[in-house]
Amino acid sequence: MKKIIAVTTLLLATPIAWSQTFYYDQTKQITGNGFVYQCDNIDGDITLYNANSRFVYHEWTYKDGSKPEDEILRGFKNTIDFDDKSYEGLFTIVRNGFDEAQKATIGNRSLYVMAYIDPATGKIADVEFAFFDEDPFAEIPVEVYYNIEQQLKQQQVYKITDVGRQLNYCFDVAAVEINPFHR
Repeated sequence: MKKIIAVTTLLLATPIAWSQTFYYDQTKQITGNGFVYQCDNIDGDITLYNANSRFVYHEWTYKDGSKPEDEILRGFKNTIDFDDKSYEGLFTIVRNGFDEAQKATIGNRSLYVMAYIDPATGKIADVEFAFFDEDPFAEIPVEVYYNIEQQLKQQQVYKITDVGRQLNYCFDVAAVEINPFHR
């Protein structure tokens, strides 16, 4: 009888131990405490951002609505004057947004972060996160991404160039390796 109970318990507990919560398995809106995030899942490519964003999926133009010249589009003319502080600031804030257990699960994978920057202030207006639906990032609750977004908006300021001030927004794109020394 003890063997039957042990085997039954083992069989019932196994799916729980192996189950994982994938929060972003389909395109949907996710409501949190005081915020709404949009999750776009296109064939397993996840784009996650605040539903109240101003610039995500918005065409990049000059303020008059005309298309930027090729030198800007190809990155040959800087819209942001990067320094070590602004460069490292984004990486540090994103890395610190995950707790130790989440970092252990993530391993040495990179989270793609796009910061949309208001050219008038140099402050981040919107943040977009990108990852695959099979990545450990898909197991991280939306509140973690929202908190990272809020920290970036509060702490990160960029110096906008003369070229950047002519545009409707500037952006910074980074592949942030969460555990850079984890191998």
